[in-house]
Amino acid sequence: MNSGKDTLSGTFVRTGDLTEEQEAAVESANESAPDPYVGPANSELRAGDHNARYLYETALGALPTGVIHLCADGAFLGATSAMERMLGHPPGWEPPEGGLLELVHPDDQEVGITALARLAGDPALEPWDSTTDSVDLRVRNADGDYRWLEARGTDLRQDSQVAGYLVSFTDVTSRVEATQYRSQFFRTAAHELRAPVATMLGRLDILEATLEKVKVDLPTTIPATVEHLRSSALRMQRLVGDLMDSARMDSGEFNLVRRENVDLAALITKEIADLAVEAGERNVTITKRVTPGPKVTVDSVRISQVIANLLSNACRYGKNGGAVMVTADPTRDGWCIRFVDTGIGMDAETVARLGEPLFRAERAKEHAVGTGLGFAVTKGIVEAHGGTLTVESELDRGTTVTVLLPYETA
Repeated sequence: MNSGKDTLSGTFVRTGDLTEEQEAAVESANESAPDPYVGPANSELRAGDHNARYLYETALGALPTGVIHLCADGAFLGATSAMERMLGHPPGWEPPEGGLLELVHPDDQEVGITALARLAGDPALEPWDSTTDSVDLRVRNADGDYRWLEARGTDLRQDSQVAGYLVSFTDVTSRVEATQYRSQFFRTAAHELRAPVATMLGRLDILEATLEKVKVDLPTTIPATVEHLRSSALRMQRLVGDLMDSARMDSGEFNLVRRENVDLAALITKEIADLAVEAGERNVTITKRVTPGPKVTVDSVRISQVIANLLSNACRYGKNGGAVMVTADPTRDGWCIRFVDTGIGMDAETVARLGEPLFRAERAKEHAVGTGLGFAVTKGIVEAHGGTLTVESELDRGTTVTVLLPYETA
């Protein structure tokens, strides 16, 4: 993570072979860095600068994550032993003459430069939050192979002035590769399923048209069976869409295609009608209450998908004879849409994991068939519109999903 001649960031385990200027920067960083020597009981430790520095360096060196230490101007000062091991280098390793940026994959260098600029407080960029912000970069190790490293940074201050930076690195190669493999599998599965599902729906259209032309009394079971087949085919079609959307979100390729002014009440009414068969199969009653309000500028296809997914979830995990209530109210900042069901509910641990692709609670698996993709995709669509999706639930008491959707999306 560096810009030009300098590098990424981290901590140090040694201070030998430094220029006087760098040594001074190290001393400054040590004095300003967070340490365990706060309080009267530790005043003697604080008084011994060399002891404090030694203990501070030792503590950093013991961290399982790799750390790099930079001067205020971004120049490399040192790396912890964990960082050296992570990259496969011996103790005392120095970055190449061109700086740490030379180790970063060319496709990720701009990400690293931008992250460091944010960390340094570039007024043209969004401020860096050291508690939550991170970036993933491919960094070349001693063998010439690239590893995916998650970088998190913080500045070191003295008298309100930046004295340097520490950046920690965690090897997340396994996580990134697993996500890539999953995305590829989703794309392949969606490709293989799309044609059969389209054929099935096309044949059902032909069958329904043929039955309409036949002027004879048919057993009531035939139209009902056709309707059931169509409902199942549409669920399969949604699954294909969820597979592709999840893959696009994993790779950062998900985009809203078309935004238009939409009557939210009309969208809700249509999706409730489309879900009538599924709700009937589960003996679940769906009602709605929509307060009159302004239209919303959204990708109507995607918001219809959100409504359909949340309604389908409410029905599938509802109790026999249960109810689902959909409400929509305009607020100062946008529409507030709630999906309230009287279903099986969830515990706090399950609610916290909602949105993880393929995650399904054991109780949910016992109650209905599913993939764990729909909710993750739904949440991604809402967030792509600049909205939020939250869940409140209690076991055996039902679930409330709240979607806050701005009137206009960026």
